[in-house]
Amino acid sequence: MSRAITNRTTFTARYVRKDLLKAIEDIGVLDKDENEQYVIGNPGFGLTRKDPGKVYDGKTPNGTFLVPEAVRQYDAVEFRLDGKYFDKILGNMSYTWSRLYGNYSGSANSDESGRSDPGVSRAFDLPYYYFDASGSQKNVLGPLGTDRPHTLKAFLSYDQKMGKAGTGTFGLNQIAWSGTPDSTSVVYLSAPTFPFGRGDMGRTPTLTQTDLSYFHNFKIGERMGARFDVNIVNLFNQATTIARTTQLNRAGAITIDPVDFFKGYDPRRFVTPTSSVPYNPIYNLPGGNYRTGGTGAYQAPRNIRLGLRFTF
Repeated sequence: MSRAITNRTTFTARYVRKDLLKAIEDIGVLDKDENEQYVIGNPGFGLTRKDPGKVYDGKTPNGTFLVPEAVRQYDAVEFRLDGKYFDKILGNMSYTWSRLYGNYSGSANSDESGRSDPGVSRAFDLPYYYFDASGSQKNVLGPLGTDRPHTLKAFLSYDQKMGKAGTGTFGLNQIAWSGTPDSTSVVYLSAPTFPFGRGDMGRTPTLTQTDLSYFHNFKIGERMGARFDVNIVNLFNQATTIARTTQLNRAGAITIDPVDFFKGYDPRRFVTPTSSVPYNPIYNLPGGNYRTGGTGAYQAPRNIRLGLRFTF
C-alpha cells in the first residue's frame, strides 16, 4: 500500500511472508551398525518418511520421525517514508518488524557463520541436530541466526549547485538494528546439537552505524569532467559485538547412547574443564578470529575511501 501524504512525501506500508516449501540437503543418519549413511533429498519427505531399507525413516522412542521437515518462515511488516524537498533534499526512512523462525538456516548456513556450501552444510547431517536435551523428543524450532526483529534505516542527501565550481552532494546514512540470536551448541557423536533450544544465549547488542559521503562533479573545459568523492563508513568508529562463540565444548563429543539422549540429559555433566569433552574457555565471548586480533567479532572499524575519476 502506498499513499501520498503531501505532494512531496509518500508513505508506504507492506507485509511480506516467505515460507520454505522444501529444502534439498545431504541427509545423514546412523544405520543399525552405527555407520553414517547419507542421501541427497528433501528432509521430511521421501525416504525420510518411508524407506524400504529402513535406514532413513527412523523414529525416536516416542514415535517422532528422526529427520524433520525443513522449516524456515519469514514474516515482516515494513513502514516507509520517502520525500523530496526544495529540489535539493532527498530523504527516506523505513522501519521493519520481522520474525525469521524455524529449524533450517538456509543454503548460506547462519548456524555455521554463513557457510556457503548449498546442500552440503552441517544441516541434517545427523538427526540429533534437531532435538534438544530436555527429553521432549520434539523437533526444536526457534529464531534463526539472522533474525532481527527491529530494523530502522534512514537516508538523507543534499544537492548544492556551486555555479562554475560544479555540483556537490552530501549523503548521510543511519541504521539501527536489533542484535541476532545466539544458541548454545554442543557436539553429540559427530554433529552439533542445540541442547537448550534456539536463542538461549540471548542476542548480540543492538547494532547502530552512521555513514557519510560527499560527491563533487565539475567540468574541465567543454568535453572533460571530473568527479571527486569521499566515503566514510562507520563514521563514529563504533565497535559493537556482532558474533559470539556459541560452542560449549572445545573438543571431543558427548557419546551417550541415543536412548539416554532422548530421555534427556544435562550437557554440563559431560562438558567440564578436565573431561574428555573439555569446556570451551571462550564460550559466550566475542567470537572472532583471535589469531588476527578478533576479526569478525566486532563491527568493522571506520573506513575512509577517496576517489577521483575523469570523464571525456
